[in-house]
Amino acid sequence: MNEIQSHISQTPIEIALGIDVDGKTTARKLYEFLELAKGQFSRWAKTNITENPFAENGVDYEGFDIDVEVYN
Repeated sequence: MNEIQSHISQTPIEIALGIDVDGKTTARKLYEFLELAKGQFSRWAKTNITENPFAENGVDYEGFDIDVEVYN
């Protein structure tokens, strides 16, 4: 299925959120779609995703860590 065909079966909101074939998007895309305060993403994610008692990691979202190496 090409990109145009996949967009035909998606709603405008799904297209704006960049929903993939598995029905997933990123928290960052959702945050930007909601037009929330610039620079507050990590606070919003912590409050509304990782510390949300109704959201279960591995079921409702998939968390991951990014390792960053600092070179001097």
